[in-house]
Amino acid sequence: MPEIIVIAVKIFGALIIVAAFVVFHRSNEKKAASILMAVMIFVGLALIMHERIAEVTLGRFGTFKLLRDQVSADAGVIQALKTRVENQSATVDAVAAQAKNAAGLSEKAASQINIADQKLANLNATLSAAKVTLENLERDADFAKTIEQAQNDDRVAFDKLSSIASDQNSPYAKRAADAWSVIMDAHSQGIYESNFTIPWPVGVNPATYSLADLKQLFASAPTAFKPAVLEYISKRDDIPKLQKLDFLMEVMKTDASLKAVEYAGRYFTTDTDLKIKPLALDYLSNWWSEHRKDYEITALEPK
Repeated sequence: MPEIIVIAVKIFGALIIVAAFVVFHRSNEKKAASILMAVMIFVGLALIMHERIAEVTLGRFGTFKLLRDQVSADAGVIQALKTRVENQSATVDAVAAQAKNAAGLSEKAASQINIADQKLANLNATLSAAKVTLENLERDADFAKTIEQAQNDDRVAFDKLSSIASDQNSPYAKRAADAWSVIMDAHSQGIYESNFTIPWPVGVNPATYSLADLKQLFASAPTAFKPAVLEYISKRDDIPKLQKLDFLMEVMKTDASLKAVEYAGRYFTTDTDLKIKPLALDYLSNWWSEHRKDYEITALEPK
């Protein structure tokens, strides 16, 4: 309320009080005048002290409470409470917004984790498939290398092909059997190199070599000369046939050169009159185990 209005109200209240006393002194009806004076004084005081008075007692007329300031105070308290509630509401809203945001982030993180897990699973599956593919390629390369080695005079590789061909659980069984047959046929041709010339050292008479000497010579000879040494031994009539056949069988079982094994098989089948491929090693080995005794008896017979 403007200050000038407040002052005017207070002056008006003071005038009412003065008027109350004037009316009381001039009235002949004191009882009625006293009541009127009391009311006028109450109103005047109310106007003068309307900002401060909480209650006014007028003798026998009782006590009059002025609620304006109380109401104002209550309104202030209510406003403060309202402000506090609004602030707390804003805080609650902020917390709720943060919780909602956190929930959204949590859901997003969970989704990203699921995506990452799926990508990891896909990567593991790809790596596993690549590993299987690599292992298959390595096995294919190893098998191809075995064939190549067998074709290049490797007896061990030739025997490995035979072993693979016998394994019905092997995915390479058929290809191994086919490769083994091709290589066997290549070493079983009707026309083959013979009548070798051995470069004996000057002054050496090979006829004086015993079978033991010739065995040592064969063991130390280069692979290319081994067929020549085997041919020379097979032509030596002074060496008992039993001993020659035992030696040729030993070469067929143990020598690493497929060419040497082929020639040992050729001379063995020639001396035993067997019509079979020279690399039919299992058959020839079993045959010799069964028939060697026949050659022992022949060797003991008087000439």
